[in-house]
Amino acid sequence: MPENPLKATIQTILYQCSGPISEHQLICELKARQLISDTSTLDSLYYIHFLVMNALYQLQTELLDQAWYLSISPLEINLLRTCTSSTDNALAEDVGGCLLRDYYLDWRNLEGVNREGLQKLMDQFWYRFAAWDQRSDALTVLGLNCTAQWQDIQLAYRKKAAELHPDKGGDAVRFREVRTAYEVLARTYKKGKHL
Repeated sequence: MPENPLKATIQTILYQCSGPISEHQLICELKARQLISDTSTLDSLYYIHFLVMNALYQLQTELLDQAWYLSISPLEINLLRTCTSSTDNALAEDVGGCLLRDYYLDWRNLEGVNREGLQKLMDQFWYRFAAWDQRSDALTVLGLNCTAQWQDIQLAYRKKAAELHPDKGGDAVRFREVRTAYEVLARTYKKGKHL
C-alpha cells in the first residue's frame, strides 16, 4: 500500500485533540500547516478528501493494534481508548467489514477518477441523501427510529393503519400519510437498499 503523505500529520493532530474533530476541521488544520492548499475545484476537493479518508482508514487499522479505536465519519472523527480484548475483537470485526474503508484504501479509486466520474459520485451521493431523508421522514410517521427492522416497520404500519382506517372512523389524511410512508420504506427494502 502506498504511503499516504498526510498520515503522520493527521495522527499527530488526532493525538493533540481533546475530543472529536470533523473532516472539515481536520482539512483546515492541514491547510494551516501548509500541507494542502487548493480546495477550490471539485477535482482538488475530492483529491484532498480521498487522501484524508485514506490516511484515517490506514490509521484506524494501525491504531487498533495499539489499543486505540479511530471512529470515522465526516462530521466526527474521534480517537478512543479501548479497554478490553472483547472490545478489541468487536472493533476489529467492525473495521474489517466497512465498505467505505475498502473504497478509501484502494488507491485506484483516486487514480481512475475524472470529472465525469466525480459528477457521477456526487449524483449518487445526493440521490442517497434524498432517499435517506425520505426514509427518515417515513420512519417518523410510523413512530419508529432509524434502527427499525423490516418486521418493526410492518408491525407499526399495521397498527397505525388499523387505527386510522377511514372505514373504522379514522382520519383519511393521516391514513394516506401512513400508507405513503410504508410504501417509501417498502421500496427501500425491496431494492435491498437498507440505507
